[in-house]
Amino acid sequence: MAQTPIKTVAVWGCGGRGRLLTAAALALEGKRFVAAADAFEDAAQRFVTHADHPEFHGVPAYTDPLEMLTTHRPDLVILATRPVDREAPIRACVEAGVKAVLAEKPLATSWGEARRICELITGSGMRLAIGHQRRYLDMFTEARRVVQEGLIGKITLIDARAENLFDWGTHLLDAVGFVTAGLPVRHALGQFQRGSLVPVFDQPTEQAGVFHYSLEGDGPCGLPVVLRTQHGVFGDALLRIVGDAGVVEATVTPDSGIRVMRDGGPGTWESLPVDPETHNASTARAVADFVASVEAGEPCRIDLDEAMRATEMIFAGLLSAVRGDRVSLPLEPLELPLGDLMQGHAGSVSMTESPVTRGA
Repeated sequence: MAQTPIKTVAVWGCGGRGRLLTAAALALEGKRFVAAADAFEDAAQRFVTHADHPEFHGVPAYTDPLEMLTTHRPDLVILATRPVDREAPIRACVEAGVKAVLAEKPLATSWGEARRICELITGSGMRLAIGHQRRYLDMFTEARRVVQEGLIGKITLIDARAENLFDWGTHLLDAVGFVTAGLPVRHALGQFQRGSLVPVFDQPTEQAGVFHYSLEGDGPCGLPVVLRTQHGVFGDALLRIVGDAGVVEATVTPDSGIRVMRDGGPGTWESLPVDPETHNASTARAVADFVASVEAGEPCRIDLDEAMRATEMIFAGLLSAVRGDRVSLPLEPLELPLGDLMQGHAGSVSMTESPVTRGA
């Protein structure tokens, strides 16, 4: 990776996440905010006059993001739009010569779109990171240390809980990849409640579901990962890692923390010391790490390849639920959008050909 200086910052998508990510970027030394764009003029104007962010004031606001890109040629673009059609904005940034893009999660609303984004970035010279900022929470960093140092022995099961698979589950599946140092995924087997779906950021999510993944490991089933989803448990996500010599739990609640129970320990839960970090703090840490990695020409925790793993697991789990059968990974191209997939239209869809093609 080449070393790439980042001096100018622009935002595409002027909502709350755009404000948080942009403020984090501008808190870094030598970064200058040059422009903001949103399809809704009132949103763009509110952004550049926000009372809590005087550093945004006086910056030009656009309703045409392409005009913003060609006029200002920013080094870094904060892409904080909704997940539908991520490909077109990312392609526009590549064509405009943007050096780096930090995009909100989830990566895409179809596996085919995610693959095209990956192909687009490969060889483009532009860095792309996805907002899995929860990797920077101390509790997940500490959970990884416990696992990698063998403090609970050989891992035999990973149990996770989240509100849904697509929006919240992406953080938990990403955390699984983080704590296991990216163990390859072999298979997915999923089921979700077929009743009414719950819209999140204009995308359908399940009321409840169970998704089982087999990671590379000993035995015919490898290392099992079970993610249970339930609408309404927002803020009560959980990652429990079971080893043959102990258990470690990381909990995302108002009382976030991590605890461990080990063979040879006191026989009760031991709370591990972690900073009482907020979601905003982990976001700031993620932005700082990504920008530093671009400038140093080094990888970071939230690079695109890390997000591709979690995205593939999401669509493999949903496809398995719809087809009623286990799905093997790597997952072949599937263009079916999330909405159609969730409605159960994937039963006769070929994995290499799709009746649905999404425009950029």
